[in-house]
Amino acid sequence: DTLSALDIVGVVILMFCLRVVAKNNAYLKRMYDEDCLTITHYTVQVFNLPHDTTREELQVFFQKRYGEVADVCIAYNDSDLLELYRQRGVLKRKIQSARIKDELEKVEDLQWRVTKVDEQILKLREQLEGVRLVVCA
Repeated sequence: DTLSALDIVGVVILMFCLRVVAKNNAYLKRMYDEDCLTITHYTVQVFNLPHDTTREELQVFFQKRYGEVADVCIAYNDSDLLELYRQRGVLKRKIQSARIKDELEKVEDLQWRVTKVDEQILKLREQLEGVRLVVCA
């Protein structure tokens, strides 16, 4: 009976200490965030802009509404496209290797696969035509 009461008191004290430590961590995190400003605190991302939008147009737009703009960067979200180009490069190297080894049947299969990847590349490029990511700082 005495042991279980001590256990309960110990658990309550432990929970209290954990609560104090958690509050202290939250306070320290807030203080750190306020003291350490980075470029992300002043960066804006804009999606789905018209394809013909220029850096200058964006800079003027944001300066008129929000004040000084340090820089404008226009980027494409094309990681899937880069992966397809990488796959195409691997297939092309395999074709060269198969030609050296005189494996004509393998060359034909690999060329067919390159054609399929090229079709995917064209389709994805069309989809990405109007998709851009803009970062204004």
